[in-house]
Amino acid sequence: MFARLLLASCVVLVVGCASSTPESTNPPSTLPPPETSAPTTTEPVPIAPALVDLAEPGPFGVGVRTLTDADLTVEVWYPTTGEPAVESYDLRDFTPEIIRNLLSDDADSVFSYPASRDADAADGVIGLVLFSHGFTGIRLQSTAITTHLASYGFIVAAPDHPSRDLFNVLGASASGDRDAPVDELLATRSLVRDDPVLGPLVGMSFAAVGHSAGGGTVLALATRGAESLLGYVSLAAGSGEAAMPDLPSLFIAGSLDALVPPEASAAAHANAPSPSTFWLIDGAGHNAFDDFCRVGGGTGIIGVAEASGLGPLLDAQPQLRALGEDGCLPPALDVAITAPVINAAITAQLLEWFDQAAPSLDAWPNDEVAVTVSMR
Repeated sequence: MFARLLLASCVVLVVGCASSTPESTNPPSTLPPPETSAPTTTEPVPIAPALVDLAEPGPFGVGVRTLTDADLTVEVWYPTTGEPAVESYDLRDFTPEIIRNLLSDDADSVFSYPASRDADAADGVIGLVLFSHGFTGIRLQSTAITTHLASYGFIVAAPDHPSRDLFNVLGASASGDRDAPVDELLATRSLVRDDPVLGPLVGMSFAAVGHSAGGGTVLALATRGAESLLGYVSLAAGSGEAAMPDLPSLFIAGSLDALVPPEASAAAHANAPSPSTFWLIDGAGHNAFDDFCRVGGGTGIIGVAEASGLGPLLDAQPQLRALGEDGCLPPALDVAITAPVINAAITAQLLEWFDQAAPSLDAWPNDEVAVTVSMR
């Protein structure tokens, strides 16, 4: 368990011993004999890491596998031993063929992250976390988050949501069905639990994290009353008219998000039952919670399209351009600065929900990024 790797061990051994000497030499003592107690030990006490320390990668390496079942494709990250290799994904591979053929091979469309494909899983898995991507997202969109959680002992599983993923949005085949992604998350949980390698490592309890439209999906999952769901984390998302489920929650928003204003996340937190925490990260935008600002010259698929000479097509789709660029350009902070803060908050919250030693989320202790916190 991760707690084992962070605790300070203190074992106290108490032994009382009576000594004796020959009766012919010393008279019997007039004092009562000392009590003799059996050796006793105290259990090691887990000590919570400092919140700022959770911004750094955890003690595990990271493995990654792709699981499939019928129409479901799921990427899974999990803790391993040993040094990770490098995995990559190309945004062009998640676009329809007609668009893929228009995108230049010279475009900055590849994102790399530390993970070892199909590596052996480590002992000490904490639990299962489901991740739901946003509108025009992909299952791989937030590896900065998913690999970080895996390095702390979580198995993180993220399905593609065809009703709103990048492939189907660009291909005009996205249905917009809001129920299907919830079913896909539940199917993802079953797929992981049935896997002969990863299934035996997870218990019944799980948590869910979602970005943007994915925040709405994990809220709907919680509202549906998914059995053994410990809590949900909503990133850059509000609640709309949805009823707030009676489960623990964490909401994180960026102050510069023009797509989902932070007030929407604050309102969802205000309506959520206790315990609920809201973090507002100063200088973060909508794409602070995914990898896309790190490719395409800093603007994701938008930059890839422009590098391929498709700028005029984007000008005709201003909503798509805004979605791809929000949080990637000044005055937004560089996502390399805000990502560790986001990772620390999510990791701390999940550790608490899975009964691990965890720091409080009542403040962010590093002045480099300002965070406003509300807890109830």
